[in-house]
Amino acid sequence: MLTVIAMLSCKNADAATLLSALDNLQKLSRKEVGCLRYELAVKNNDTQTDYIVTEQWATNE
Repeated sequence: MLTVIAMLSCKNADAATLLSALDNLQKLSRKEVGCLRYELAVKNNDTQTDYIVTEQWATNE
């Protein structure tokens, strides 16, 4: 099993663009063979938005 945790940050002005790309990636990844879990968490403050992507795959391949 492979677990991937990615943390991304952007200025709030770019948050909608990055969220759209991450949502699309989430939908596509969940369709892939071996994808057990793909979750996206979002946290923002006055100046930036942070994203945490957690993926879990059946194998390292």
